[in-house]
Amino acid sequence: MATATWFFVREEMVLTIEDLNAKHFIDGEPFMVARAWHEQNLLPGHLKLEEHAAYFSYQGQSVRKREFQVLLGGKLEWRFHSQGEPLPANALQAGRTCRHEPLFVGRIEVDGIKLNGHVQRDVCYVVVDGQVIEKKSFEILTVK
Repeated sequence: MATATWFFVREEMVLTIEDLNAKHFIDGEPFMVARAWHEQNLLPGHLKLEEHAAYFSYQGQSVRKREFQVLLGGKLEWRFHSQGEPLPANALQAGRTCRHEPLFVGRIEVDGIKLNGHVQRDVCYVVVDGQVIEKKSFEILTVK
């Protein structure tokens, strides 16, 4: 699939990887990015399929949603980024704040697990065990 699309997941849906057609990989790893509306912000985050929930960071707090969108397909790749470097021109904008500030998809590794979150003002925010972690060096999702 060349074009990335967003698949809307409702709370009452029963989810499996097959339902989401999420067998695609980026750089050899399974990939699921979620996004959801919260307080008029469209927030990128990560999906926990076994919980039928997605997790997002908002103003330093963990937000759990049971209705969200999942990114499917697309020619995408991860690129390493450190604070102070310009964001890649082809970084995938997957959300925005209520003030129309763009939010991009970033990921970090925690205890051997790669988790997605949002990139805002050169920092990646990811929810881990109900806490928000901020990282200044991370991978950012780009369009090939």
